[in-house]
Amino acid sequence: MQAGESVWARQAMQRLVPGFAEALTPLLTRLFNQWYDNGVFPASFLEADIFCLKKGGDQSNPLNYRPLALLNFDYKLFTRVLATRTSPTLASIIHPNQAGFVPGRQLHDTVDLYSAAKVTAESDPSQQDALAMLLDFAKAYDSLARLFLMMVLAWLGYPAKFIKTLDFLHSGTTIRFLVNGLKSRPVAVTCGIRQGCPLAPLLFILALEPFCRLIELAAGISGVCLVTACTSVILKVAGYADDTAVYLGTPAEVPSLLDISARFGAASGLWVNARKTVIIALCSSVPTAEIVLPSPLAVHGKTEYCRYLGAQIGGQEIVSFTWLKAAGSLLSGSAWLPSKHLRRTNAQHLLQRLSFQNCCI
Repeated sequence: MQAGESVWARQAMQRLVPGFAEALTPLLTRLFNQWYDNGVFPASFLEADIFCLKKGGDQSNPLNYRPLALLNFDYKLFTRVLATRTSPTLASIIHPNQAGFVPGRQLHDTVDLYSAAKVTAESDPSQQDALAMLLDFAKAYDSLARLFLMMVLAWLGYPAKFIKTLDFLHSGTTIRFLVNGLKSRPVAVTCGIRQGCPLAPLLFILALEPFCRLIELAAGISGVCLVTACTSVILKVAGYADDTAVYLGTPAEVPSLLDISARFGAASGLWVNARKTVIIALCSSVPTAEIVLPSPLAVHGKTEYCRYLGAQIGGQEIVSFTWLKAAGSLLSGSAWLPSKHLRRTNAQHLLQRLSFQNCCI
């Protein structure tokens, strides 16, 4: 089957199944149960085609392309069922400050924790040395050690049959690259979880759970004490999937975090990229030039900003800056609309998309 034909076949299946759901559901239920009970799956479940989208920048640099995996449609249906069954178990297992892909939790929860830590550091002199480290896991999905993932799932108490199924679906996987309508030879993939798989984000946060628990148990990391009228909470780690922030009481706690991340990386394959990790002094009055950190780590300057979960954060107040930048991007992005002859509904649709994109800059 040629590359274009395989894409057409996927699109045909995506349109066929919803239209005949009533007739197909009993058949697929019986088929999926046989696969799951017997541990035997189609060989095509281990295959994927990779299509690369341009991200911008130098197009001769492979790093400026975003790979998208085109997976077997039956595989995606089957793993969607597994994801639907797995999702309700996450809230009782995953760290309470991990908001990514856990039912009932939202991205705003993580941003609010950062804001609360910043307000605390600004107002409490005893916590003015606190830092937020926004970790960058290098090639997060692609580098996760599969054996480590299976061991973590067993440690967290998932059934042996479930783990055996996931082990099969991640053993012997291959990919082929789609270029100009042609497919490359199959390339073996021995690590990582599969981009485009409905289970992938759930498996990733489960694999990251030991890291969050190590941070919580670390005596060398004091975190930030958030105080309310009713109670107080120690904030050490929070995140949304791989966008993980670790909160340190003082710069002297950085080596403890680096030691934990190194041990976790050696076991899991999820290494922290120190050069892309962002460190922010939560109290804006602290002179950042005087904070000494192990190379290549450095504290962001007071006038520098970076994007964290859609918000522009840095040394100063963040809310107004985020909205001003979003408004500027929206105006520049929509400047060409008056010159186009668009229907009102199409113009409204484009403005809605631009608004969403620029409010998540």
